[in-house]
Amino acid sequence: MTWKTGVWARAFAGGCGLLLVAMLVSATGCGKGDTILRGKVKYKGTELNGGGIQVHSTPSRQSGIAPDGSYEVKNAIAGKWKVTLDVPTDAGQKKSFAPQEALKDTKVGNKDTTPVEVEIRDGTTTVKDLEF
Repeated sequence: MTWKTGVWARAFAGGCGLLLVAMLVSATGCGKGDTILRGKVKYKGTELNGGGIQVHSTPSRQSGIAPDGSYEVKNAIAGKWKVTLDVPTDAGQKKSFAPQEALKDTKVGNKDTTPVEVEIRDGTTTVKDLEF
């Protein structure tokens, strides 16, 4: 039995194949956790100061909207996804985080009808202002 045709050659080739697959999975960012989506959220030109967004990836990701209108989704999933808006009222203060029109706009809260879509690249920070 020679090296090229023997059991050792097949085992070595199989091991190199597994190493190559592991390197490719690592290079594509599977589970890297450093993919971020961030920006500002507006509804018809008005910056929102609360509520939240949901990126309908698989699995989905959410973020709250900060008082300055910004959001940040950590561990975002690469791909092209629909984004919905959640603008509840602050029950304690009896005020909304968004214009009254946004509360009635059912399109922005439904992933099938929302007009907002993002494309996220793996392993990067994507900056995208969301205009609903």
